[in-house]
This record gives sequence, structure tokens and C-alpha cells, in this order.
Amino acid sequence: MKRYRYTDVPSLLQGDVPDGDEVCYFMQMPMHCDFHHIMNGAYRKKSEKYGCWVWLCRSQHRWLHDTREGKQAERALKMECQIAFEHKYGHDLWMKEFGHNYVHD
Repeated sequence: MKRYRYTDVPSLLQGDVPDGDEVCYFMQMPMHCDFHHIMNGAYRKKSEKYGCWVWLCRSQHRWLHDTREGKQAERALKMECQIAFEHKYGHDLWMKEFGHNYVHD
């Protein structure tokens, strides 16, 4: 059984917050949360591999995917993730794995 639902790698943005102790990234409150892949689509497995994920409560998760404001927040989340990723692994690996620069876009 995976420690964080899909992976054993802690979130780059939230650290070690395992299933059962979830805290919504946006609300900063403990509650039942969804596992949100920051780098989604074809990059879901890489998100799990490198910790590019956060816990989101259901309402914030829907908001992120279903509204224009949420889409803007999602882009900002990708930028935050890139910064944390590059601090840990470096820019070259980010570009190799994800191929898009959200910080200098």
C-alpha cells in the first residue's frame, strides 16, 4: 500500500502528510482530501515519482479544474512546484521530465 495513495514520495509543496492526516493545500485545514497531481495528463506518473502533488479538499479540487480562476491558480501551482522541484533536483531535470518552463513563461 502506498503511503500517499499513489506514491511513497512526499509532496514537494506539503512534505510528509500521509493518508488520514490530509490538509487541503489551499484551505490549510485538516479534512478529507483528494490527491491532486500538479503535473497532470501524461505527466501523472512523473508527478508521483518526484512529489509533484498536493492534497486538495473536494471543493477546492473542483474549483481548480472547473473555473477560470481555478485554472489561473493551477498555473501558479505548477510554477510553485517547478521552483520546489528545481531547488531539489535542478532545472535541467525539470525540463527533461516536464518540458515546459512555468517560471519564465
